Amino acid sequence: MHVLRQEVAFEGSGAVKRLAIFSGIYLVISVAIAFVFRDDMWLKLQSVAYKSRNFAEAMVEVGYLFAAALFLIFALYGMAELKRRAVDIGWAMLALVLFQPAFTLFKTTLPAIVPFFADPFFAELDKALHFGTDPWVFAHALDDYFNVQILMEFYLTGWAIPAFFLPIVMAATDRDTARVNRTLIVFMFAWAGIGNVLALAGLSVGPVYYDRLLGTDRYPEMMAMLEAKGIFASSIGETQELLWQFYSDGAQALGSGISAFPSVHVAVATAVALYMYERHPLLAIPGGLFWLAVMILSVYTGYHYAIDSYASTILVALLWWGLARKSNRQTALQPATV
Repeated sequence: MHVLRQEVAFEGSGAVKRLAIFSGIYLVISVAIAFVFRDDMWLKLQSVAYKSRNFAEAMVEVGYLFAAALFLIFALYGMAELKRRAVDIGWAMLALVLFQPAFTLFKTTLPAIVPFFADPFFAELDKALHFGTDPWVFAHALDDYFNVQILMEFYLTGWAIPAFFLPIVMAATDRDTARVNRTLIVFMFAWAGIGNVLALAGLSVGPVYYDRLLGTDRYPEMMAMLEAKGIFASSIGETQELLWQFYSDGAQALGSGISAFPSVHVAVATAVALYMYERHPLLAIPGGLFWLAVMILSVYTGYHYAIDSYASTILVALLWWGLARKSNRQTALQPATV
């Protein structure tokens, strides 16, 4: 029994520590890129540092809740296990405190590196892929079947909880080291790879900002629909206006920045859904609904073209599939334990 316990016991995830190290390097790179391409960076960095301090304080409050949960859950496995989990949670919290300002700083620097250029292409591609109709029309037709007003609040707050705290959840609850390693790679790709690096390849603002950016009249019906349904007066509309104001003023705040393609919202939702499926097949149902709701709402609110969601889903799913396949091959090659 003692040998069996050693074989299945969680040994602490080096992946969480590596995430913290990566986040530190990521922040340094983001700062360096911002200094190269932007003006008045000292003032902007002060703003980021202030917002990051607020985020760190919020993380500490969350940490208290996780510490209480750890004591109840992992007391079954002994104090040694509890201590390992506490260390991993600490690394995960540090990683997120560094990761989010790095992502924001890089994202808000994108227009200084490459001006927004891809919106006309994506708008026409979206229309062509959906039989000559803009996808937002299909999304708004769902009003007859769902209370989209309630779902929109979920788009901001319900998405943010797993999007920000997935590494902490894994550090606190997941005993499968290979799964944690794999998911953290996918998680980092969904944020940094899709939201920063690949965004440069198709830098765009999305339908809701299209006419403001280009001075055209491409989406008047969508804008009228959003106003008629009270979207502009909601927290979604306020956030959209605030993001545009930050962009126009060249201001900096944690979570600011405009970039439509590919969709970070959908990329992270895909990563969360795939992780839920791996934890238990029954969790695939709520995970899939979570992904579907985020994808529909991203189009409904005008934040994204549908192609943004399709690209994010395919890229994240392909990475997850490749990593899972590699992990399965490595497991198959390991000698059986007697």
